[in-house]
Amino acid sequence: MSKKILIVESDFDFAELTAEVLKDNRYEITVILDGTKAIEYLSLTTPDLIVMEIILPSNNGFAVAAYLNTRLNKDVPILFTSTSANIAKILKDKNAKNRYFLEKPFEYDNFVSVIKYFFENNTFENYKKGA
Repeated sequence: MSKKILIVESDFDFAELTAEVLKDNRYEITVILDGTKAIEYLSLTTPDLIVMEIILPSNNGFAVAAYLNTRLNKDVPILFTSTSANIAKILKDKNAKNRYFLEKPFEYDNFVSVIKYFFENNTFENYKKGA
């Protein structure tokens, strides 16, 4: 059974390319282009992993994550993406469980490596680039 990954990304072209890379690695992919629709989707189903841009139209990635944890009581792992390196510091400061950050642009080989590591270890903890 393939793992289900939700991609929440406002850039359609980036989302499509990311989805294709993950489909090529045999993951089942759903793409959503804004935060509100992501919340609606997540209220109906639970993916194995969310790959989510932080800056989104109608609810940013942090708002979606907070809603997911507090209102829906779901602890779904999230791989955040953004062009802002400052976001990584925020995530480290929050000591967020089951959260990881990749700064855009990133190499897709590294991206897939992070996801494979997560599914093999059930955590992002101790992941090292190139592991």
